[in-house]
Formats: sequence, structure tokens, C-alpha cells
Amino acid sequence: MVCLLALKGPLERAALSIWSPPVPQAITHQLYNRSVTRLRTIIGASLLLFQLGMIGYARFVPARYFCWAPYDIQSEYRLDVLIGGRPLTASQIRARYRRPRQGVDNRSIQHVMDIVEQYEQTYGRNDSAEVSMTYHVNGKAEQEWHYPRRP
Repeated sequence: MVCLLALKGPLERAALSIWSPPVPQAITHQLYNRSVTRLRTIIGASLLLFQLGMIGYARFVPARYFCWAPYDIQSEYRLDVLIGGRPLTASQIRARYRRPRQGVDNRSIQHVMDIVEQYEQTYGRNDSAEVSMTYHVNGKAEQEWHYPRRP
């Protein structure tokens, strides 16, 4: 049906009439419009269902990557990193993780943890770094996180 709409000149229409019987143009437009409308509906519904599923999923995990409002948390943190028993300076930590040594993140603290873990499991895997992060979420009690994880 789409090919019929793309044919513009009399030679193209004549060539098509050899291969298939003529179809009234109004019918082809109706079928095309129905197909496009159906496809748009399916795509729109799929996106909304995906978002709804991800919002439900995010309620049960610490990372909130697929939420509509992921910036609803204030996380204050401080990173301390040891490599070979030597502490890294604030500028070395910023260069390593592209995050300040101490700061506030307006997302879930899991995002900072994910950044550190991803770096240590890839680029820094041979450095044997020991990372300690002290953090507060929304002004609540101070907590600690370590990489590599301690038993």
C-alpha cells in the first residue's frame, strides 16, 4: 500500500498496472491512514507501559534510573580512597571518578556507588583500591559503604 502512494508519474503507474490490478486511491489512503494510526497507538502504548513498569521496578531497588522524578533525594557523601595504603587527594579522586571527594548529589546515593564500582571493576581493576564512602540521605543518620564490599 505504501508503494502505491510513492508512485507519482504516469510511467510508474503504468508499470504497476502490469503487475497488479488497479486499486482506487481512496482505499489505499484509508488503509495507509489506519496502519499509521494503529502503529502510532502501539508505539505510544508500549512507551507508557514501559515507563509504568520501570516506575514499579524502581520502587524496589536502590537505583532510580527509570523514575519520572529521580531527583527527589539529597545525598551528602564523602569519599576516601586508598591505593597501596596511600590515601588519594581530593584532586586525584575527582580525576579518578569524575566526582568531587565530598559533595551533594540530588539523586539516589546508589548512583555514586555505581560510578565507583563501575570504575573499580573496569579501569581501576588492577589498582586494588579500597574505597570508603560516608553518606547521609535526606539528612538522616550517617551510613558507610565500602568497596570492595566487606563481609
